[in-house]
Amino acid sequence: PIPLCALPPTTLLPIIRDLAIKLNHNPLYWMLPATLTCSCAFMLPVSTAPNAIVFEAQGGRMSTWDMMKAGLGMNIITMIVIVGCISTYGNPMFNLQGGLPDWVANSTKFESHSMETL
Repeated sequence: PIPLCALPPTTLLPIIRDLAIKLNHNPLYWMLPATLTCSCAFMLPVSTAPNAIVFEAQGGRMSTWDMMKAGLGMNIITMIVIVGCISTYGNPMFNLQGGLPDWVANSTKFESHSMETL
């Protein structure tokens, strides 16, 4: 079975990759922020193991709603920081604004796995 924290990127990354290639953008420009933000789950006790530990250690004094209120702000902040980092120093590191990189253009024939082909 796939762990819960790996399910969103496993599901979303092929879609994001196909979209980026169709738009003639570097897939890493869209896939890196999506991958990193999927690991920033702060809202629910079941999101990550540390969340579950903190929730259980409170002995019932903390509700799920309390975690959601605190986690929403943290999720928004981390999303902004990750997208900002990818847009600033991620661009020179990975040449994200240069269109399709050679490793995509020279790879095997791109086939979209849309619902129409299934």
